[in-house]
Amino acid sequence: MTDYLQEGDTVVSSDDAQKYTIVRFVGSGASSAAYLADYYPAEGNRIRCIIKEYCPVQMNLRRLPDGTLAVNADDRPMFEEGCEQFLRACIRQNTIRNEESLTNAVAPLIQTFSANGTVYAQVLHFAGDTMNRMQLTPLQKTELCISIAKWIDTYHRNGLLCLDLKPENIFVMTDGDGSPVTQSVVFIDFDSMRTKAEIAAGELLSCTPEWAAPEQCNLYGNMQISEQTDVFILGELVFWSLFSRHSVRRERRGYSDYDFSDTPGDERVNKIIAMMERDYAGQYKTGEIFPGDSAAAVIGEKGKLRHVPAVFGFQGAQKGRLIINARSETAAEKPMFAAALRERRAILPADGFYEWARDENRTKYLFTLEGGRTLYLCGLYSLVEGKYRFVILTRPANDSMKDVHDRMPVTVSADQVRAYLTDYETARKMISAPAPRLFREPAQ
Repeated sequence: MTDYLQEGDTVVSSDDAQKYTIVRFVGSGASSAAYLADYYPAEGNRIRCIIKEYCPVQMNLRRLPDGTLAVNADDRPMFEEGCEQFLRACIRQNTIRNEESLTNAVAPLIQTFSANGTVYAQVLHFAGDTMNRMQLTPLQKTELCISIAKWIDTYHRNGLLCLDLKPENIFVMTDGDGSPVTQSVVFIDFDSMRTKAEIAAGELLSCTPEWAAPEQCNLYGNMQISEQTDVFILGELVFWSLFSRHSVRRERRGYSDYDFSDTPGDERVNKIIAMMERDYAGQYKTGEIFPGDSAAAVIGEKGKLRHVPAVFGFQGAQKGRLIINARSETAAEKPMFAAALRERRAILPADGFYEWARDENRTKYLFTLEGGRTLYLCGLYSLVEGKYRFVILTRPANDSMKDVHDRMPVTVSADQVRAYLTDYETARKMISAPAPRLFREPAQ
């Protein structure tokens, strides 16, 4: 099931009492998808909210033109049981939120309803995004893991096990300037949350294998599931926060050694740039880069980071015309960029970038990150006749830039560089994640 609702689609409840318009797809898990939507109650006031749709990926569901999910006859009994389990999870969410010690860790559920042949839940919307979609520094990820650990302890003291603590299920709120509030998190998926009594009774449990503890993946492991299961998953979350990948079995031992020099932080990438300056002296330009100039690019080959000089711009259909940007929203569909997005992604480290305002004076601005931190621009590269070329991926501008230009470069944080270069599915998620707040000043 990958045929999710699209921007502008409407969802009308079976009794016509609720109407929603989809703003954007937020994300999906094993059994449901989440959308940002506008809700129109009877009195006509628009309310921004999140709606969750039951649409399990393991079933062969089809989305009909009117939005209805078509279910095969053989899957119908399992689908209907899944709908009931989805609604039970919603009841569990409200029950948990009624516990005073857990109120601030649970997103408020507004209502459930039937539509499109399935069931939905409406949840209150906060400013922010899920942990996997945010550009976070290693310190921010560490602070979030500490907050998650505190909430896990509170859940355990209330007799509950979380069991599915993946970043997609952890909502991080933002403050007025878009910065993440790392002191608290909100859990948004309750399909897997259980009491120990429910587990002992043999309830069927679902999990995400790459985030699961070994006993969760064992058909006969229910009786081994305990508070330690959540501790294992938290450890995997910490590992992912440090290395931007999942652990393997040999790395889970108490005496394992870890090569922190291989983490994709500022120091690591700057070391690569220093190597470029040594190996390719005179072959690329520093300072302001124009189309046709060679610049320092970092690419991933066979899981390793490699540095190369690359020319700014793909050759266009017309001789002498250079294509310098690719829209992140459509790159996967364009013949010129689709293969490069899958197999040839590049990072262009920069101190900042320039853009010209669309005013009478064509004012030139320099855009940077707070504190002068390195910007890691996301790009695609080609290799033609032994020469590397690159384009920069762009996205709709956020509030910090849109009054100057309607587009801005796609960027990742330092600790996301390796994953962007080496993992296609992760890269696809990164390029649609919210952009960081930029600072600007008139260029000298």
